This record gives sequence, C-alpha cells and structure tokens, in this order.
Amino acid sequence: MLTPIELEAVHALVGADNHLETEREFERAFAKAAGGGEAVSFAAGRMAFYALLRALGIGKDDEVLLTGFTCAVMANAVWRVDATARYADIAEDTLGTSVADVARKLGQHTRAIVVQHTFGLPCDIAALAELARSRGIPLIEDCALTLGSTLDGQPVGSWGDAAIFSTDHSKPLNTMIGGLLVTRNPALAEKVRMMQAEAPALDAAHRQRLWRRLVLERAEFTPSRYGRGRVIAKLSNAPRKLRQRFGGPEDAVFLEADFKPRLKTDTYPYPARLPVFLAQLGLFELARWPAVAEHRRSVLERLLQAAPPGVRNGLPAAYADSRREINPLRLAYAHASAMEIERRMRATVDVDDVWFREPIVCATLGPASFGYQPGECPVAERVGRNIVNWPCAVPEADVPELLELFAKCHRNL
Repeated sequence: MLTPIELEAVHALVGADNHLETEREFERAFAKAAGGGEAVSFAAGRMAFYALLRALGIGKDDEVLLTGFTCAVMANAVWRVDATARYADIAEDTLGTSVADVARKLGQHTRAIVVQHTFGLPCDIAALAELARSRGIPLIEDCALTLGSTLDGQPVGSWGDAAIFSTDHSKPLNTMIGGLLVTRNPALAEKVRMMQAEAPALDAAHRQRLWRRLVLERAEFTPSRYGRGRVIAKLSNAPRKLRQRFGGPEDAVFLEADFKPRLKTDTYPYPARLPVFLAQLGLFELARWPAVAEHRRSVLERLLQAAPPGVRNGLPAAYADSRREINPLRLAYAHASAMEIERRMRATVDVDDVWFREPIVCATLGPASFGYQPGECPVAERVGRNIVNWPCAVPEADVPELLELFAKCHRNL
C-alpha cells in the first residue's frame, strides 16, 4: 500500500514523457528481484515478448509454441511478427507447461518454446530447459503470473534464454500496466533495448486515466470494499463502452485491444514505453517486495491449513513438493462445484480476471480466433472447467475475512 508521500511522488511524474534514470533504476531493481540478468521495460509484458520475438528474428513461416493456459495477448504478439502460434498442454500437477506435450508438438518450423509458471507454481522447468537445449530452440519463460518462486533453489525466469514478466494490476508486482524482458544474454538485451528506445510513450490523456484508476484501486479494491469498487469501476467505464458501441474512439486503460486477433491498433502505440510514473510506482513496490512475498507465503499456508477435503483432493501436487519454493499469486485447485464457489466469492473477490477457464483467456472472439483447435490441449480444457483460485495478495488486516469467506464458500459442497 502506497503511503501518501509515495503517492504524491508518483503523481508528480504523471506528466513526464521521459525520465531515463527512473526507468533504468526500476529495471535494475526488477532484474535483481527476478534473480539477476538485465531487464528492459515496456508498457506491457506482451510488448516485451513482441520485441524479443523480433530480436530473435522470428517471422513468417516460423512457429512459436505457447502454453494452453495462456492469454490472447501472447498469441497476438506472435501474429504481429507474422509467425504462427501453436499450443502445448499443461501438466495437472503444476498447472504449467507439460514437458511431454512440448516434446510431442515440436516441429521443423518451431523457432521458440514459451513455457509458463502459473499462479506462482514453478512448472517442470529443469526438464523443459534440457529439452530446449537438446533441440537448439530458444526457451522463453512466461513469468507473468510468477515472481520469486524457485525450483531446486534456482529462480523462475533464469532457466531459459529469456523471461517475460508482467506488472499489470492483476500480477505479482502491480504497476497498473507494464512488463519486462529479463535475460542474461547482453547481446539479446541490447537488441530489445534498441526497440525500447524507438517505442513511443502513451499519450498524456492515457497516463491520466491510468493515474485515476490507480487512485480508485488503492482506495476501493480490498475484500471489505470490493463490491463498491466494482460498481465505481463499471460506472467509470460506461462512457468508453458507449463510444465503442457506436463506433467512437476507445479510451484504453488496460490495453485491451490486443484481446482481438488484429495486427495493429490505433488505440495506443505498440510497443510503447512504460510510463515514468509507473516505473516510480514499481520502485516503491519493489522496496516492499521481500516483505510482501513473505506475507503471501503466509497467506497461502493459512489457506492450505484451512482447506477442506474437497479442496485438498483437487490441489496440484506441486504445492507439496519440497523442491519448489512458491511465492504465490493465487491458490489454485480443481473442484467439482467450481461455478458455485465462484458465485459465492463474487461479491468480495475478483473472479473476472485471468482464471484460465479456457486455454486462451481474454480472447474476445474466442480461442479459435487465435488458431486454437478444440481438443488441442485436453488437460487445460478439463482443468479449466473446474478451476478455482483465491488471492494471496491480501493485506494482513483482510486475511481473517478471506479465511472466513474461504470456509463459507465450501460449506455444504
């Protein structure tokens, strides 16, 4: 939670178009938190991914293997470089990328493998890294939902050729929008940084919208006030939705135009630089990160201790694996009454964000619009029908209410 002094320091930079030292300081601090290497920031993780694909020379007639618990924006980035997205299934015990399915789906045109760590759970990254090395294919770790977790003591994001992190408002470290490439390859980092230098800034009006949303979420998005916050957010979005309906320009806040399979948008520049005031916000959040990560691990432990048998039976095995140190974003599991649990949660917890109900979430026109074929990732499809997840990014003062709701939502099921 930002202090009033920190909030004012962030506000003072809303109008700044460029402040290179703040940007670089944020990137250095983030790279350290992620386990080392060089970081390059953009206005979104998918923009860092796009820049990486270009730096790797991926384009027409190339295939990029994504994970079947992905977001439409990742497939959109692949389309933007004229490559083709293919999809590998998840492993039920990690909710991350399946080694066996990646091995099955590698082809002669595969130019990159993107593996995903989901909700803070490290996937089987050691085996995936070995597989990628044996085939000579670049390995990209999708760490949008995971920061600071380790497998055998090695941080996620440090196993492959590069990693993509998101700092969107629903992700482990919240700067409202944003994302970074992290790599230990200086030449690769330099190529991506050249694209960052050429990227335009978001316009002043967009930055003001982001600032207003930051103030709203800081004030209202807690379990005790979430219902009120949802109403305010919907009211503030109403004019934009009316303009969209009648063909007027969109007033983007969270860069949602990439949910559709189109190759360009005039809603905001792509790629774009991370606004300076959000880099400053990121510095404040990174200063708190060690304590925040420890607290989230505590919340996860308390949720697991309170879990009834119906929850324990649906938990991914990775939660009990001593090789994995988990910095959780959410507690995720499968439950036969998932839809009823979600209904009971709705008034207090955000259940409209990325739950992976289907293999490509946030695809406005459906997964097929990004080339996904039904049955291509059967485990992801099956798990998605029954997935439930609970936030671990909850202030200590709200944890008792969260635990009470957790018990209530599973009662008599």
